[in-house]
Amino acid sequence: MRLKVRGHANPVRISAPDCVTESVIYEFVERNLDWIAHKQAQLSERTHKQLHYEAGEIHPLWGEPKILKLVSSSIKSGIFSTENSLDLHAKNTITSSDCQRQLERFYRQEMQAQLPALLCKWQPIIGRSVNECRIKKMRTRWGTCNIGAKRVWLSLELAKKPLSCLEYVLVHEMVHLHERNHTKRFYQLMAAFLPDWQDREISLNQTHSLGSEC
Repeated sequence: MRLKVRGHANPVRISAPDCVTESVIYEFVERNLDWIAHKQAQLSERTHKQLHYEAGEIHPLWGEPKILKLVSSSIKSGIFSTENSLDLHAKNTITSSDCQRQLERFYRQEMQAQLPALLCKWQPIIGRSVNECRIKKMRTRWGTCNIGAKRVWLSLELAKKPLSCLEYVLVHEMVHLHERNHTKRFYQLMAAFLPDWQDREISLNQTHSLGSEC
């Protein structure tokens, strides 16, 4: 059984096999009430930490904190990653909305650069091919899979997480090409393909407002 918490404004979601009775599910929830309250408080706090897209803010890249720097440049424009910072080069004064768009474009390019190698690695291991793997902004999910079209969508936010998290979400969605729902067989396949998937899931949900699972 699994609990998914997405903050006070959203209901707690519970996933359980069909064979589990309601009384067992209620007992499971009661045992985890403290965990639910703790996660809701954490998610509420993170939601209120709004980004302003200005110099000095921290914007992670592949799990590493980077300081956003605005650099006036008449030669080049764009975002360039250094050891400790993301340097946004611009010829003119840049607004916060422009900065946000540039960062999102940069994150998208970073993810697109990683996906071909990951797909090349995992398609023969999982034994399923993906027709398309796309990236988009998502508010509540890390990824989705259109099984009929064999199309995987990945959250743009994954570029901020460790690369191992991107790999985990991609594998998770590709395993749905074997098993549509989160059944016992689904998690058996996850364990066979990616034995440390639970550790990666914990890392994925530790510091982000998209949600937490138990």
